[in-house]
Amino acid sequence: MQVKLPSLSKSETKFMEISGSGYIWLPACAILYFMHPLVPKQLPVNLLMAFLLDIIVIGLLKAFALDGKRKVPEGLKKFLDWDAELTNQLTNLMQVKLPSLTKSETKFMEISGSGYIWLPACAILYFMHPLVPKQLPVNLLMAFLLDIIVIGLLKAFARRRRPPTKNPDFFKSIGPDQFSFPSGHASRTILISFIFTEINPLFDLGYLNLVVSLLVWVWSFSVCFSRILNGRHYLFDVLIGVLIGFVEGFFVSYLWMSSERAENILNFLSDEAPEI
Repeated sequence: MQVKLPSLSKSETKFMEISGSGYIWLPACAILYFMHPLVPKQLPVNLLMAFLLDIIVIGLLKAFALDGKRKVPEGLKKFLDWDAELTNQLTNLMQVKLPSLTKSETKFMEISGSGYIWLPACAILYFMHPLVPKQLPVNLLMAFLLDIIVIGLLKAFARRRRPPTKNPDFFKSIGPDQFSFPSGHASRTILISFIFTEINPLFDLGYLNLVVSLLVWVWSFSVCFSRILNGRHYLFDVLIGVLIGFVEGFFVSYLWMSSERAENILNFLSDEAPEI
């Protein structure tokens, strides 16, 4: 190319590099937004959505393409070895203390917290309208997508291998999900429990809501615990997954959409005019 295009200067190639940078186009969305009504707000909103999608996809692909044999710092290696030993001791203790806990029970916990179950559940809840308000499945889907992005990026970056004694999951692991840190089951079930007990309680009656909330949290922590017993995660993976679930829950509580806003989004996606 230098022979064919000898007149192409470094300043010209530098301009091309800068013009395609995300550091230019993301602020451009904000500029276009404040140019309303000269520029319709639909344009910067859709541009921002497209850029975020591109950042997520490229980030996942780059992280997943990294060499799996990265050098682990000595301090971190000692901590991971300690975590593995502690996990092994905890598993052995629980097998002694809870000998009646069968594989089928822990397998049920695993399946009940899987994204392969909860994502289709959003579609089922959506088509149960008006028995179930459309606001619930829309917000649940938003929460699950947030969890998938956060956990997927962290797994692709950390690339911690699962315990050597792992039992196969009921559903096949795809992409970054083959890695161990952090636990997606832990973050997802904590997030679900937070939504159905703190943001959108299942029942209005105080005593009934208290009982159901207790059962939901027991289920959530049982799923987290089963991930260790099944040999799918180390203790630290699950603890960080639980922490992420709570953080996501608080974040989703601020983003929780009202019925009107959820309906407007559905109308926007289906190109239907909102009812007046």
